[in-house]
This record gives sequence, structure tokens and C-alpha cells, in this order.
Amino acid sequence: MASYAQQQLMQIKVPQGCVAGQLLQVKAPNGQLLQVAIPQGLGPGSIFQVQVPAQVQQQQVQKQGPDPMALFAAVDTDRSGSISDYELSTALSTAGMQFSRKTCRYLIGMHDRDRSGTIDRSEFSSLWNYLQQWKACFDRYDKDHGGSIDLNELTTALKEFGYNTMGPNFFAAILRAYDEDQSGTIGMDEFIQLNCEMYNLTQSFKRMPSDSNGNVTISYEQFLQMTYSGR
Repeated sequence: MASYAQQQLMQIKVPQGCVAGQLLQVKAPNGQLLQVAIPQGLGPGSIFQVQVPAQVQQQQVQKQGPDPMALFAAVDTDRSGSISDYELSTALSTAGMQFSRKTCRYLIGMHDRDRSGTIDRSEFSSLWNYLQQWKACFDRYDKDHGGSIDLNELTTALKEFGYNTMGPNFFAAILRAYDEDQSGTIGMDEFIQLNCEMYNLTQSFKRMPSDSNGNVTISYEQFLQMTYSGR
């Protein structure tokens, strides 16, 4: 019955069967239950507003997650307006996302529009939004929310991404290639890296001349070039 109208006010509609002075139990934006009294002169269907307690407002702000621009400013210690792969790794770690410098270099390469080797505020904002989309995707396959996905979960993800004609050996090989600690699982860091690299390899493959069945013939040199250009 309650909706969040603005940052400090909640808008509440009086339910049927309720009268003025009656206490209602409503849910604040952060999920916390609050007790509010129906003002005098109001009946079913009427709408009134109550102020959200300061503590609840603060909890709601915290729930929204870190401010990406604050993360950027915190690691841009020389105030150059741009950050390196090391600084990016630090910023993401502060936000609770552990990324290797290798993956950070990869992410910078994808969002570094001016090819400076670093990213500015605008590029970081784009990168941050990109990571949030990948995090939502990763969380969908991380069924137990343990922060990693196993072979079955990875197989499901890749098949839904379009690699549905591949056999079990292919998916097992992909997991082994990115499972650096040999735990039998991969985290979001490796998940993003493998999908980006597989996408680049797929695009390189599609640019090669093919027959009517979609098969291509390439030399060993072309194979190596295509493989390493995708990483």
C-alpha cells in the first residue's frame, strides 16, 4: 500500500476497512517495517504522506551501492583526471569486486576511447555501467550466490549466449582455461574475461571466408593471429 514518493517522504494510501487513528504497518524503501497512524479526517482510498526516518534514509542510500564517481576520485590521487589499470583494480576492490590487473587492462582497452592507456571519468562511468550489467548476468547463473559458478552453471550460461552446439568437452576446456586456482569454479572476473575473449574470437572467425556450411580454412599463422588478437 506504500510507495516511495521522494527521498524524504512516503506516500500511503488508506486501505479499505481502515479508519482515522488506526495504525498501519508499511514497508519503507529499505524494506524496514514502520508503524504509521492514519490522520484524522481520512478514510479508505485517501492518500497521505509521512516523513521517512533519517536512519531509514541512510540505510536506503547504503543499499544503493557505492557512488562510481566517488570511487574514481578516491583512486585518482594525482588528480590527473584519469586512472590506470592498477587504480581501476583498487577502485573495484573498494566496491567489493575483485578483478586482476589483467582483466582491468582488458576492461580499459574496451572503454579507452582515446587509446591513452587509461580511462577518464566518462570512460569509467561507461565501464561501471558495463560491469553492473555483467554482474546481474553473473548473479543469475550463480545459483547459490557463492561468488563463483561451476561447470554446470557455466555450460548453461554459454549455451544461452549462443554456444549451444558445442559439446561437453568444449565447456570443460573453457573452464580449465580460466580456472587459474584449479578450484573447479570461476568468479565474475574470469567470467567477464572469457566471454569478452570468446566474443572477439567469434567475430574474428566470422570475418574469415567460409563455405556454405560455415566452415573456414585458415593457415597456422592465421590461427595464431586470430587467437592472440582476441585476448
